[in-house]
Amino acid sequence: MKTIRSSRAAAALLCTGAIGLALFVVMPSHAQQQAKKAAGKSRYVSPPGYITGTVTSDKGPEAGVWVIAETKDFQTPMIKIVVTGDGGKYMLPEMPAAT
Repeated sequence: MKTIRSSRAAAALLCTGAIGLALFVVMPSHAQQQAKKAAGKSRYVSPPGYITGTVTSDKGPEAGVWVIAETKDFQTPMIKIVVTGDGGKYMLPEMPAAT
């Protein structure tokens, strides 16, 4: 029984840290996409219900970053987690309309 509680505590701690990191990482990505859009450059438009982007730093694309989408708009909270690929790109598929 102790193992289950320890695993749940570790998972909760990991998710909390990952959510904080995702909020830090996703915000600049959105701003970068808006800047590209304003500059008149063509960009990929993801299908409805998909969130896509690229995580970058001053060193370039960042691989292995957790990107997390979370909402409490539904009866059961929903969290989707993906990890960026080699080029820093990510895709959160089949997202319902929510805040």
